[in-house]
Amino acid sequence: TVNSAKPDLIIQNQSAASSVTAGSTLNITYSLKNQGTANASGNYTKFYLSTDATYSANDIELGSDEISSISAGSTLNRSKSLSISSSITAGNYYLLWKADANGSITESNESNNVAYKTLTITSPTVTDPTVSYGTTSGNLAIDALLPSYVPYWNTSNNGGVITYSFKKGSEESSYYGSEQVSEVSNAVKNNVRNILNSLTSFLNVSFVEVADTASSYGVLRYMYSSGPSYAYAYYPHSSAVGGDIHLNKDYERNSYNAFSGDPGKHGYMTLIHETFHALGVKHPGNYNGSGTGSGPFLPGGEDNTTNTVMTYNFAGNSAVTAMPYDIRALQYLYGAKNHNHSTSTYSFSSVYGYSIGGDFFGSNSSARKQTLWDSGGIDTLDFSNLATSTSYRFDLNQGGMITTQSAYNGSSYTARGEGGTYTTSTYGTAISYDTVIENLLASQASDYIIANDAANTFGGYTLGTNTGSDIYESTSSSDVLNLSSYSLSDIAVNISSGNVTLSLGSGSYGSIQVKDYYGSKGSMKFLIDGNYYTYSSSGNWQLTSAPSTTATSNHNTSNTTQGLTATNLANTNSSHQDTLIAARCECAVCAAVPKGFNLLGENSLAEVVGV
Repeated sequence: TVNSAKPDLIIQNQSAASSVTAGSTLNITYSLKNQGTANASGNYTKFYLSTDATYSANDIELGSDEISSISAGSTLNRSKSLSISSSITAGNYYLLWKADANGSITESNESNNVAYKTLTITSPTVTDPTVSYGTTSGNLAIDALLPSYVPYWNTSNNGGVITYSFKKGSEESSYYGSEQVSEVSNAVKNNVRNILNSLTSFLNVSFVEVADTASSYGVLRYMYSSGPSYAYAYYPHSSAVGGDIHLNKDYERNSYNAFSGDPGKHGYMTLIHETFHALGVKHPGNYNGSGTGSGPFLPGGEDNTTNTVMTYNFAGNSAVTAMPYDIRALQYLYGAKNHNHSTSTYSFSSVYGYSIGGDFFGSNSSARKQTLWDSGGIDTLDFSNLATSTSYRFDLNQGGMITTQSAYNGSSYTARGEGGTYTTSTYGTAISYDTVIENLLASQASDYIIANDAANTFGGYTLGTNTGSDIYESTSSSDVLNLSSYSLSDIAVNISSGNVTLSLGSGSYGSIQVKDYYGSKGSMKFLIDGNYYTYSSSGNWQLTSAPSTTATSNHNTSNTTQGLTATNLANTNSSHQDTLIAARCECAVCAAVPKGFNLLGENSLAEVVGV
């Protein structure tokens, strides 16, 4: 006898407030009824924010309600509190209830699981930050990115919030500046939101989108503009135009320079660049569009997109995040955010794409530059899934680059404002300053690995698997090379000019060279067959003690309370004259629109970069 009885779950009596403020909690109730003829086992009801009354994978999940079981013909009355993120844009939505959201129950009717209510989300009431002026840091790599009077948005009295908005098309005639402005496209808006969201992973502030009207708007305000530059932005200032970001709509016709372009395109990097101007960051070289800039300046060999998106030297692929010098300068202004500060593993599928905790960052197919920020814990970079068709270079030091050997210093440029010719990496993932990586799992290709000053453990070597010809540099006596699946008889050793080379499985499974093994930093330990060894200069394995297992306290997140924005105005420069300055940018890739001014220095208008 075939049993055709099946459950059928539906939502009834759904209830919620008709309006809620972003950043607050929404209390909801509903009834889950099993109108089928069989009991239903454990399942989940999930709640979504949607732009229509039907569910799609693009809807925003707000929460879930676990149902242990529900018998045939019965009804469960349920309640739930949902958190509405402050990053959700104000507007009209549909709140969806979806029974058996994971599809774990076979029902007699699979098309009646969704119910809805309309919901209006309003912008939170926030207080804008004030404008303050700080003092320089004394570190050239930071100060080369800061105007001499160090303007910034001081959030110490408003809970760390920087507001932003998009100039509304209906309010174009009300703009207080001299430019003719218009509303940016939805694609540009989404790019801006993604960029600002990425900043909250390393800055001790939050960005809140607010409604834009003729009389009320964010301190960062984005708009298309008739201005003569590719793009420009005003530094933080107490006047209405302070923090305004102007984008030349003419460049939307060019897919590479369009501000609506995907990450990896020049226009996307320009949006990051202009946003940083509006946050108080300048060009690091002696240039401003077609003019000159105000010092101090970075050396020409450091002035490139591997270090900062604020440069005019666009060698290699475009950056999709703040780069290491940018992060350090912005953290000086706004403080550092604790992020991934417990034990973390970053699993790389390309040198510009990695996963952590189920989230993916970067790309597996579109070459780019990006930066990894991690504020603490014992961290591992896992390269075991990288393709074996190329060779890699992994520099674990702060400011170091994770890239291929061919891409390392694979792009040349002539430094704007200086004239020297230099090289930099074409693409890859940089490691932020104040980020310390402890462990590394090598790829199965040939790797060039540079250790940092932490107690590093290097692994990825398995008996029977060829792992290429690897080279280690800058190792020390606090480091360990994990060869635990090998025995001493599986490893042949050669010493040459202070370098020790291990042939794994008589060379069948690759080789490992440790450069300057007997140098002043001491000899790295080898974990082999359950024991720790070093290799003497006379050619013998020597048993040694296990390294200390104490977690290295080497992450500096003191900025979380010491950034200028958290100092309650204590470090402000009260002698600064309140001068309005715009940073104007030209497009270095294409022919820019003719400029109407050639204004030099910080006390007038300084042109800024975009590309």
